Amino acid sequence: DGRVMNKRQMFMEALRCDPNLAVTYKCLSLLLSGNETVTLNDGREMNQRQLLIEALRCNKDYTPAYTILSGLLSDKETVTLSDGRVLTRTQLAQEASKRGGDQNDCVCM
Repeated sequence: DGRVMNKRQMFMEALRCDPNLAVTYKCLSLLLSGNETVTLNDGREMNQRQLLIEALRCNKDYTPAYTILSGLLSDKETVTLSDGRVLTRTQLAQEASKRGGDQNDCVCM
């Protein structure tokens, strides 16, 4: 349709087309820094952690989201996943390890 989009706009458009793509939430999270947030097409405002939790809601076996999320937590922090589990940094890394898979998917380029 002739539109020119930056990466953030491209991922937002991908979520508009399919809001259940875990990789898209992960890629969008990687574009955010610090306390930055993004407002999704459905009006929800999310930060990097929330986007990764949403990725795991879409695909509970999505290894990269566990890995990245574990890297965002300090040793004493926990995160509550959409399924209600409360996990530490170490537990998130263990979840990633259990699931294996591609740790370095390159879809976000």
